[in-house]
Amino acid sequence: MNTAFHSCSSEKYWEDRIRQIFWIVGILAGATLTYTTRHFINGDAINYIEMGEAFRQANVRDFVNLTASPGYAVLLGLTQSLLNTNPWTEIPLLKGVNFVLLLIGMWACDFLLRSLRKSYAPLSDKGMLLPWFMIMALAYAMFLFCALVWITPKLVAPDMATFSTTLLSMAMILQIRENPQSYRPYLWLGVLLGIAYLFKTFFFSFSLIFLGAAVIACGSIQRAIPRITLALVSMILVSALWIIPLSMKLGTLSYGETGPLNYAIYVKAEGKGRYCPVILDDRPEVLLYKTDFVEKCTRPATFDPSYWKVGMKPVFDLKIHLTLVFEHALQICSDKPWLFLAVLIWIAWNITAGGFRFRESGTFVIPLYLVVPSLVGILMYSVIHVEMRYIAPFIFLVFLGVVLCLRYDTNHSSMKNGVIGAFGMLAVILVLLALSVIDQSIRGSISGGTKPTYKEAYSELFAVKDYLQDQGLQPGDQVAVIGYPPIYWARISGVKISAEIPNEKEMMSATVEDRKKALATLRPAGVNAVVVKGKEFAGLIAEGWKLIPGTRDFYAFTFR
Repeated sequence: MNTAFHSCSSEKYWEDRIRQIFWIVGILAGATLTYTTRHFINGDAINYIEMGEAFRQANVRDFVNLTASPGYAVLLGLTQSLLNTNPWTEIPLLKGVNFVLLLIGMWACDFLLRSLRKSYAPLSDKGMLLPWFMIMALAYAMFLFCALVWITPKLVAPDMATFSTTLLSMAMILQIRENPQSYRPYLWLGVLLGIAYLFKTFFFSFSLIFLGAAVIACGSIQRAIPRITLALVSMILVSALWIIPLSMKLGTLSYGETGPLNYAIYVKAEGKGRYCPVILDDRPEVLLYKTDFVEKCTRPATFDPSYWKVGMKPVFDLKIHLTLVFEHALQICSDKPWLFLAVLIWIAWNITAGGFRFRESGTFVIPLYLVVPSLVGILMYSVIHVEMRYIAPFIFLVFLGVVLCLRYDTNHSSMKNGVIGAFGMLAVILVLLALSVIDQSIRGSISGGTKPTYKEAYSELFAVKDYLQDQGLQPGDQVAVIGYPPIYWARISGVKISAEIPNEKEMMSATVEDRKKALATLRPAGVNAVVVKGKEFAGLIAEGWKLIPGTRDFYAFTFR
């Protein structure tokens, strides 16, 4: 079968063509999504934007955040300065950061594959592999699927950056395996792990897994000690750029409080937070947050969630962890069930055509370098909280490891079946990728059904801003929200969300008297208006709620 491919042209020719197609498709699809979804706003976008704004203004007090890592916010702050953005124009313009990060991720993917290419010939001695250009095509397709479907340029979030650092770190481990004597890949591994931490706190603890893989790749404990020490020191030096100011703000050594926060939310914690909001009413619950712990932020409750949990102690509960792992396994498999089903069918097809071999005499084989750390990463997320964008880099590496496990007998029929299966798997990935890109693009600009387009939803936020200004609210005035509606309207109008009624259902099920009492507690606290999103509030018009003109289901209750 390989002879047939070579008869058409050299394998180098096909590798170059596949790489060119990868860049063309990636740039076009990425640019399309960046543009068509430019009005989409995710929940934590404001946090990163306002951290970036604080960085641009050298406002250390607001920039040092116990929850969010600084790397992505720094990029946003630099882009804000470069493009001279303001709250009215920043969302569409800042999506350009994600497109640039996608391009960096594509380069990182190509760099990883080039590192793997050096090990391709030795692996071929253990049985016939797929032609390398077919491996490239499968890897490139899965990368684009992970980047454009699971991570996606529409999110103002650092996950595209961590995708790049994860792939580059793995490439350094492969280079260590090829040349364990050199100190350079160890130095770069440490720097990359430090950068990964600056984009996501998770990687500070997970870096131990990559460092452990590097020790194994080195092949000798004695040889590894000075080199891994270099990697560890370089990682700590880079990480110290954030650990030092973070620890100074908290008053104790800390590399981030995201872990304890998520543990308290999704698992179990005991004790009371050091900085708790004031409870103005208990049925329905009304909370007032102090606003002086930062100078400028739209919603103190969510700008730095860890701040309100400081002092609470995580409580280990094995039963809850096991339940979460099971639930997250189902969540992962059900997110894109047709893709996972296709992979299982493809694996079964290959088992009949060849087999999967992890064993290579005397060494920890390349597929396991890719698969094992990635499975550990997925598990570390699964015991607490999983989102597909978090684990997308690990899913990509697992898939790539599976591809490299394929071995076929030297007979023509075995390789032919393997190539047919690879083409089928490639077709499934590309079709699902194309459908997702089309769906996201349509959702961004073409209205259909009851859901507004991203642009329409974005316009509604400006309608809320206009309504509040018409009611006499000024920048700096305090407002409250019920539940967790989109809040970008508060940023563009300059008001601060200082209070909330967190449970929307509790508000709706309360008596008329209790609802009035709850709202009455807000006025003495300095709140001028309450905003909520939900069609059910149409039934409360008689109580003073008004549908905000230009929106489908934003309602406001004003005290003026």
